[in-house]
Amino acid sequence: MYKKTHLIQYLQLSLTLLFSLTCTLVSEKYPTQIPIFPNEIEYKFKNGQVFIKIALASSRPHEKLIHQWALLDSSATENLMVDIDSEKTSFVFWQNGRHSLKQIFQPLGNSTPSDYKIILGQPFFRANCIILNRGVPEFIEPNNKKRCSAPAESDYIWIPLQPKKGQMVLNATINGIKLEFALDTGSGMTAVPGSKLTKSIYATSKRVNVLYTFGQQKKQVVYILDQPIGLNEKLKFQPYEVLDSEQVWVDNFDYFPTLGMDFFRTFRVYIDFGSKSIGIEDHEKQR
Repeated sequence: MYKKTHLIQYLQLSLTLLFSLTCTLVSEKYPTQIPIFPNEIEYKFKNGQVFIKIALASSRPHEKLIHQWALLDSSATENLMVDIDSEKTSFVFWQNGRHSLKQIFQPLGNSTPSDYKIILGQPFFRANCIILNRGVPEFIEPNNKKRCSAPAESDYIWIPLQPKKGQMVLNATINGIKLEFALDTGSGMTAVPGSKLTKSIYATSKRVNVLYTFGQQKKQVVYILDQPIGLNEKLKFQPYEVLDSEQVWVDNFDYFPTLGMDFFRTFRVYIDFGSKSIGIEDHEKQR
């Protein structure tokens, strides 16, 4: 009789623990609050950059939904958030009828301007197919480690990307000079290496204020580039004004030339970091 009662108690305890573990797993998998969003992605342009309206939800019932504008920054190696002291996991929502996405955020500090409270970096880009139609966020959905589903692949020029030193880069040429460009939606302007292009860029009297990730600001010289950037045999991009990447990233020895938002605002681009490629509509005209 004792052994039977002991066995029943053991089974009851095991079921209780199993139920508790199941509830914990469910609460970690699903947010406790689901925000209401319009069917279209809400976006805005500021400082030449593109922001989307998101909601952050936690699996903890006492935490409220946070609605915030988030910078899309394909060159940021992490997702970043202000006012947190350590790594934090949140569910990210941006559109009705779409899947939520569980993302890890790292501390950004609290010295950044008010517009830069949330930065969606490479983890967000790797987890989604993203279409920027002349810079406008037209489509963002989890890619499930598959290529973006373009309506007709023959209508697009697909360019491979390579991960290198924490960035996604593509090969390009300027006036016959081979260069590697990192994709940087967090930068308003394209930047090229001045020391390699002395015959192709010309300094102007114009200066622009460059804002760095953690709030630092610095004036940079604007240059005119008189040669197009050849992305492949048939596709060229001609930015009129550029920055010198060697001046922008003077404190970073692993700098890359970058294709900024002026590039993404020229074409309709499928960004698929998950499969290491981007697709550019073949019939889009350059500015």
